[in-house]
Amino acid sequence: KYASSSNYSKNCIGVRQAAAKLGIVERARQMEADFNSWAAEKEDRQKEYGEVVDRIKTGVDSSYMKDVFEKQLLGSIYQIELAKIWMSFIQSMSMMAETDTLQMMEFGLECLEEDYKDYSPETDRKVAKALLAWYRDNVNPAMWICLDEEKALDEMDLDAYVDSLFDNSVFTSAEKLSAAIHEGGADVLRKDPAAGLGAGVVNSIMMLYMMSGDDYAQRNSQSLLMKGLMEMKKGKKVLYPDANFTMRLTWGNVRSYEPRDGVFYDYYTTMDGIMEKDVPGDPEFSVPSRLRELYESGDFGEYALKDGRMPVCFLSTNDITGGNSGSPVLNADGELIGLAFDGNWEAMSGDIIFEDTLQRCINVDIRYVLFVVDKFGGAGYLLDEMDMVR
Repeated sequence: KYASSSNYSKNCIGVRQAAAKLGIVERARQMEADFNSWAAEKEDRQKEYGEVVDRIKTGVDSSYMKDVFEKQLLGSIYQIELAKIWMSFIQSMSMMAETDTLQMMEFGLECLEEDYKDYSPETDRKVAKALLAWYRDNVNPAMWICLDEEKALDEMDLDAYVDSLFDNSVFTSAEKLSAAIHEGGADVLRKDPAAGLGAGVVNSIMMLYMMSGDDYAQRNSQSLLMKGLMEMKKGKKVLYPDANFTMRLTWGNVRSYEPRDGVFYDYYTTMDGIMEKDVPGDPEFSVPSRLRELYESGDFGEYALKDGRMPVCFLSTNDITGGNSGSPVLNADGELIGLAFDGNWEAMSGDIIFEDTLQRCINVDIRYVLFVVDKFGGAGYLLDEMDMVR
């Protein structure tokens, strides 16, 4: 859970840094100015596209505060797992066609198996204190959730509130919830302190839905802008469709890069780097003993480079986005040479703009995959079923 949160945080930092370094905002403004000039050249263009940029700006402006509040909510108190567990319980119950309350609650409990599998209430308690404090200090008071009918958030002792919440809620464990369901019935839903927090989060989400913002007109204008850009740039290889936000095919070259002055990243890595990063006993990067044995003996089979080293990853100028991990990387002959799995730090803004001098797709070399299957995993027989090109 920490790794997932950290990954998203690093992504946001990378996007902001790349946006500043590549001048994305300035380039977008120039594109809009060029588009408006192009549209003004002919009467029919002006009629169809003359107001599209202004309409998008109006839509963005009208939705701005709503978007800010949504990100603040989803990035803070919505991440308190106790509230999520309560919301999941209520949602699961509503899916039951049964009218028997006990059966509905038992079904709700069954649906929480994954939620409780690796749930740590004491960790969640610490997280809740930090997130509620952040929410209080950063969110407009007009958007605050109500946790106490007599006090606003800035009048509450949030640490004491959270301690009371976790000390008294039956939703902190499946065992407590199961016992409460069979002993207290529907009172679990009405009286449990987690209900107040969960309902507060739900009410905030509903408030966001009711806030003004011409999202529909904005989306339509964005589609019209793209239509106009494709017309303006017809015949030029500067645009490609996003296929409803999922990438279907991208092409590029294997290439190193220089992210900043005096820094050079080669286009490939080897197992030497794996061993350099090894920290025995550290779950973040502990090399299995079998892998170290193979490295030290140099037993790489036919998968090694000519100089005897074992290749692991390589860089390419392919575009990559969320959901691409595991995509096959093919050479010009359609042969599988690797699997895409990540982007470099500078590629985090790739969903906004692509800069081929800096942005790289990180791919695992298929030779390393075959080495792991064969030498490390002892499943070389699987390779007999493959058409190997040597």
